[in-house]
Amino acid sequence: MRNKVITRIFMVAALTGCLISAAIAQDPQPEKNLEEARNRLEKMNKQRRSTERAVRQETQALRRVGAGYAAEAERELRVAVNRVRGDRLYDESVARSEYVLASGLQSGSRFAVSGSRVQSEDAKAYAAAQVLLSDEKWEEARQAFQNFIQKYPSSRLVDDATFWHCYTMEKLSSPENSFDCYQQMVKAFPRSNYADEARQNMIRIGQQLVRAGKPGYQAIIESLQKSANEEISIAAIYALKEIGDDRALATISDLYNRTESENLRAKIIYVMADFDSPQVISQLSSIARSEASETLRKKAIYALADRKDEKVITLLKDILASDENISIRKTALYALAEIDAPGMIAVFQNAALNDADVNLAKAATYQLGQQKNEESGKALETILKNAKNKDVRKAALYAIAEKRSPTALSILSNIARTDPDIAMRKAAIFAIKELETPQAFAILADVLKEDNSEEVQKTTVYAISDFNSPEAGELLMQTALQNPSTVVAKAAVYALGEFGAGDNTNNLLKIMNESKSEVVRKAALYKIADLDNPAAFNVMKTVITNSEDIEMRRVAVLKIAEVKNDEVVDILTSTVQNDKSLSVRKAAISALGQIGTPKAREALLKILENK
Repeated sequence: MRNKVITRIFMVAALTGCLISAAIAQDPQPEKNLEEARNRLEKMNKQRRSTERAVRQETQALRRVGAGYAAEAERELRVAVNRVRGDRLYDESVARSEYVLASGLQSGSRFAVSGSRVQSEDAKAYAAAQVLLSDEKWEEARQAFQNFIQKYPSSRLVDDATFWHCYTMEKLSSPENSFDCYQQMVKAFPRSNYADEARQNMIRIGQQLVRAGKPGYQAIIESLQKSANEEISIAAIYALKEIGDDRALATISDLYNRTESENLRAKIIYVMADFDSPQVISQLSSIARSEASETLRKKAIYALADRKDEKVITLLKDILASDENISIRKTALYALAEIDAPGMIAVFQNAALNDADVNLAKAATYQLGQQKNEESGKALETILKNAKNKDVRKAALYAIAEKRSPTALSILSNIARTDPDIAMRKAAIFAIKELETPQAFAILADVLKEDNSEEVQKTTVYAISDFNSPEAGELLMQTALQNPSTVVAKAAVYALGEFGAGDNTNNLLKIMNESKSEVVRKAALYKIADLDNPAAFNVMKTVITNSEDIEMRRVAVLKIAEVKNDEVVDILTSTVQNDKSLSVRKAAISALGQIGTPKAREALLKILENK
């Protein structure tokens, strides 16, 4: 979470600086689009303020995770903020750009603009004050904004200046004065773009003052609950909760019932979860059971997962066993896993074995795989043995492999060797491969020798190729040359072609020369051609000129044409002239056409002339 917050600060700051510079540098007619630029600038200001609010909110959330973690995160945030300010990634770009917009560029510049609206004295004064603000010269900035307010009371920038005047007072460690300043600003400019931020700052400062022994500010915080702005309402309620106001929970419950906004309701659930009260469990349980919105129901269920309460556990078990939609039931399952109360293993095992929904049964099985105890391992063995659905059994098999218990290899080996279902044997083979131990390799070697199914043997070949050991390479060679099934032998050839990081040309050449199967020999030739090295090229030449197998020569002709150089043209021309097989000669002519070089075209013309 903390990395996300810090990243967000840098992204907004850097992007804002870039966008402002681009907006000014690329506009060919700034005098026509200045108002648009101002609007973009204000939008960027809003984005920055939104980010600052998000940082504060996420920092509050971090406090609830743990004091040590929150303290570390806040230190990182301070470093990040100081770095942004020090590098002028945001504030100075905004301030300087505002100054340019307000003052116009120096005469002689092709971007220089004129007009009293742009070069007005109030805009110049405001921009100059913003520069002081960006340089964190708080007292000078405060005085500059105060002078602006007194000198230009009718300026369209006076509400902005008033907000920043209050902000500088806050920075100068004057909480009561800054609170009063924000309050007057909101009263004087209720529709200002800064009004909402001023209210949020009032809530934050007021909360600090109440904690400092000044309860008079609590009434003002309470009044902000009536704000139509959702963020203000939720911030005010959370502030009351932090202060310890007993009425906060009743207020937030009432607000949940009154509002129709799903967004606000979701935030209320988030805040409600922090209250330590039986009433919270009751209301969250009600939302989890009967709220129309599936999203809100799921949020309530997750909020309940933080409480190891017997009533909560009973509720979640009931939802899990109900005929609700699968998404809600899965959420209850995951919440029960978070609670980690006694008896959960039996609950998950029952769901895996008996639930009619396969997806939920699999989810329950995977949850057992996450449990780090012997009881969960035994439950998985029971599911593997007794589950009626093949996919659930597979889930148990993979979960057992993930746990890597002392008995895991024995269980998987038994399935790979003896299960009557081919799909289960294949799944066990892949699971064994993931263990990546010498014992696992030995079991796979035995399965390859013993299993009568071509499909299982083929799966085993690919599993063995993942070991990348000399023993694995030797076994693949042996399989390619000796396995009676051409399907399995060909799979071994393909696996050998992709095997390891070395050059397998010699091994493939041996298979091509020694295999009794034309299919396997051709597969070896294809893999040699795919290696794309000088040795492979020489093999192609040898096959074309010396092989007695017509099909092998034809394949070599087609593969060597992919090289597309003059030497290949000579080889193919010779083949057209000398090979006894019509199919091979036709393949060589087609290959010359595919090469398409001047020499290849010339060779084709000569062939036509000779005919």
